[in-house]
Amino acid sequence: GNDREQGSPVSAPAALPGVIAVAATGVDDSIAGFSSAGPHVALAAPGVGIWSCLPLRPGAAAHRYDPELGPARAGRAIARACRYGVLDGTSLAAAHVSAAVALLFAMHGKDSPARVRERLMTSAWRPRAMRGELFDHDYGAGILDVLALLSS
Repeated sequence: GNDREQGSPVSAPAALPGVIAVAATGVDDSIAGFSSAGPHVALAAPGVGIWSCLPLRPGAAAHRYDPELGPARAGRAIARACRYGVLDGTSLAAAHVSAAVALLFAMHGKDSPARVRERLMTSAWRPRAMRGELFDHDYGAGILDVLALLSS
């Protein structure tokens, strides 16, 4: 969820049984200011400044990206000549985790949702902000580590 400023309520899909809730991190591995926190968060993954596919329909709001300034949001539609842009959100972080699980399945075969969650959490790396703790309401068990996951 992207509701940190609203007190991080647990909402769908994170509130549903069997769902792996993913927090969003920025380029410096800090938790994104919008990313919900709580005991439901399993792990974190990149969710700020992620290049994404965008719809190309007239009048659609879009994001520009300036490498020095980051995403620019003017609140109005801007012209773009490409079909990609930079977005922020936990949905983008969740996509990183989904892709990692797809690689895990491709290499090791399918596994139960509970075992996948366990493997994601035990292979995550813990940033300094977790202060050596095994679990944190911001990061869950840590940040997605694809190499460690595929080696587990």
